[in-house]
Amino acid sequence: MKIKIQVITPTLIRSGEVISNVSECVIEDNRLKIIDKEKLLNMFKDKNLKNFVNELSSMITNQRENIKDLLNKYKIPIDEVTKYSLEIKSKIERNNESSRQPSRNIYMPILTGENAYIPGSTLKGVIRNALLFYALEKDKSKQNAFLEKTAERIKSEIPKKNKPYIGEDILRTNEKDIHTDIMKYIIVRDSSLVPLSELNVYVIRRIPHQKLSQYVIAIPNGKKFDTEIIIKKDMISNIPTEWKDFFEKEPEEKLWSALKNYSLKLSKKEQELLSELSSKKYSNNEEAKNTINDLIEHYNKVQQKLKEQEQKNKEVIYLPIGFGKTYYYNSLGYFIKTEQLKNLGIIRRNVDPQIYPSTRWAVQIEEKLFPLGGVYIIRND
Repeated sequence: MKIKIQVITPTLIRSGEVISNVSECVIEDNRLKIIDKEKLLNMFKDKNLKNFVNELSSMITNQRENIKDLLNKYKIPIDEVTKYSLEIKSKIERNNESSRQPSRNIYMPILTGENAYIPGSTLKGVIRNALLFYALEKDKSKQNAFLEKTAERIKSEIPKKNKPYIGEDILRTNEKDIHTDIMKYIIVRDSSLVPLSELNVYVIRRIPHQKLSQYVIAIPNGKKFDTEIIIKKDMISNIPTEWKDFFEKEPEEKLWSALKNYSLKLSKKEQELLSELSSKKYSNNEEAKNTINDLIEHYNKVQQKLKEQEQKNKEVIYLPIGFGKTYYYNSLGYFIKTEQLKNLGIIRRNVDPQIYPSTRWAVQIEEKLFPLGGVYIIRND
């Protein structure tokens, strides 16, 4: 099944790497200029290299100056040692007493060479959750077993990384038989590529209070990727019987239907939560309410777009991917009743389960805030 991924809000699949505006990049003229370290060091290869490296090391340690100050000292134009110049789409903070930006790490996307992409594993994780959602929704006994296993896992004293992965008993004949896991027979290709030079820099904020923020390099809206989902139908003899029925006839249609149902139910859940936050928790806080209303407006537009595409017989699904998904997109919490959230220890006793989660990450573009990682998955376009 060949599909397209169209980014509609900035999307970040994190690599785990960061760059620092103290020593590796400069924020100037509404652009992030990433320094070409090799080129910079080569300038000093035949003169004062040791002194320059010592100054650079001292600067990183003390953080009283930054790379821009050092370049100015040696009269090196920034553009001469800039490897990438990326547009900044959000308002950047500055210290009150000067025009200098505070020290920041900028979070990098996952790359291959000098290109960004969406890993097949990212979309495969979404498919896994959608199939678990499908199995739990149609079988009440599985929901009860899921709740029992969730409680068991939370109360367990075994370190988290060694605990059983929730859902293995649903996707396999039993938890230990990895060769019977249905996800072994679903392959998702890494997407096509987009050059790092075409990415943008954004400020993401923990809303509605916006006190916690991060700088990220993310895939901007409008970018499109191609990828493919392959179901190895000839190798499914080992999987659980109920999944054989699912995959033997028209598996692509059934998988698409499961993804669409998962998308619609969780999008509706998120919209309901945001409406509750706006009308109840933040009803007397105009700033917080406006922030939440930005997200509500975005989801309303998404739903309108999906209706328009359906009327044109286009097969389109909305999903958030990458960093910034909320609790319900990151878990199977949809099947945990609100009163059970406290009993299971998922939320603190002083948190209202009716409006959990009450905070989430959002990306700032000009004066508006948007959910992170929103994409359209388009089939047969």
